[in-house]
Amino acid sequence: MLRVNPDSAPVDVPEMFQEILTYYRLNQAQFAKRCGWKTSEALTHILSDRSKPSYNTMATILKTFPDLNGDRILRGKGPLLLAELCNDTPVIVSDKLSDSNWRAIAEERLKTIEMQSSQIEFLQKMLIK
Repeated sequence: MLRVNPDSAPVDVPEMFQEILTYYRLNQAQFAKRCGWKTSEALTHILSDRSKPSYNTMATILKTFPDLNGDRILRGKGPLLLAELCNDTPVIVSDKLSDSNWRAIAEERLKTIEMQSSQIEFLQKMLIK
């Protein structure tokens, strides 16, 4: 499982991009080609921390790799993969849980669903363009 970046910590953009390359087992040239870029120069600059990625760069990455968590890519929050959003709250089966505990679990699940819904809306807008 890939690391979760805590909400309070700033995202290390080069590290996040390296995680993406590692996850997909791509080198810079392969990644650039999959994104439809002519060269990997922009990616090289991002990985060396000489420049930050533009919004268009981030949008292209999210469109090319739809299983990435847009909230992580754009704001540095949450897990790298959307699939990991479903695994963030453990399921606890016990009749000894109080109503407030069940409520807290339900609220966490609702937050996850809302986040996934906003991700879907964003990706649908990107596909329409």
